[in-house]
Amino acid sequence: MESLYKIAIIGAGPAGIACAVEAVKRGVSPQEILILEKFHEILHSIKVKYPDSKPVLANYKGVGAECFGNLCINDMDKDEFIDFMEDQLNGTQVNVNYGQELKSITKTNTGYFSLCTQDSCLFSETVFVAIGNMSTPRTLGIPVESKAIDRIFYDINSIKAEKQRVLVVGGGDSASEYAQSLIDSGHEVCLSYRKEVFTRMIDSNLKAVEDLSAQKKLRVLKPTNLKRVKNSENGRVFVEFDMSEFNSDYDYIVAAIGGENPRKYLNSLNIVLDKEGGGDFVETDRDGLFILGDLAAGKRGGSIIKAFNSAYFAMEEACYFYLDC
Repeated sequence: MESLYKIAIIGAGPAGIACAVEAVKRGVSPQEILILEKFHEILHSIKVKYPDSKPVLANYKGVGAECFGNLCINDMDKDEFIDFMEDQLNGTQVNVNYGQELKSITKTNTGYFSLCTQDSCLFSETVFVAIGNMSTPRTLGIPVESKAIDRIFYDINSIKAEKQRVLVVGGGDSASEYAQSLIDSGHEVCLSYRKEVFTRMIDSNLKAVEDLSAQKKLRVLKPTNLKRVKNSENGRVFVEFDMSEFNSDYDYIVAAIGGENPRKYLNSLNIVLDKEGGGDFVETDRDGLFILGDLAAGKRGGSIIKAFNSAYFAMEEACYFYLDC
């Protein structure tokens, strides 16, 4: 059978790369493993969404996790983590097909999975889905005039100009970290949140927001909701709020309001997750089809170490029942 693999991995993030490592460590040939990655690089979400100054934490939101598999990290800075993961992937010699989004997955009468992207199809004995929990940014969901669209970002790495006036929208850790990084870079920053109280930040990020606000380095607008974004004659964008006293011009808007949960995408592939956070990994009702990482961890997501562990335990299961490795 043409293009037949033992293992197909969907996603080249921490869990996907760890899955390749665990398979090779168990004796699966690199030529029998393939990673399909939607973007044109590994670790896309971390490279794009993490501020350069943000550390990559081994344990998310302080929830400790013991390392069980072949990969483990301590807290690292962003570049260190990327280098570490690139070294791990290169060490496996596993091939990654970049720019390939999974469009369909079916199980054939022969027992193999048929996986098709926009370009081609392949077959595999097992499949490991390791896409991020929030891979597609959630839009502001308000009217935006056409010329203002290019002024709205979903990460801060896209802001190249210096000393800009920036509105960060959101109330979680990303919003706090974006605001901190922008202020450190010399920008004038306002933070808009729809609720009276921040409830989704870890203590260090909440304290940073409070301290910056007390020092008059950050203006916090809450509770506020954006109504529309219009073009401004001065080259900026004009933001209208539900309370007009907050209406103002900004050079850029950064939406840090989470992402669209990929369950709708998975459902389109007939992959239905009935339970959330039930364990380190999820095996679906199709034998040999595993869900790893954030998706297995549930709505709140998981840590880097839990992503590594999910690959380890899922591969252990797959080797025992399906692959004899």
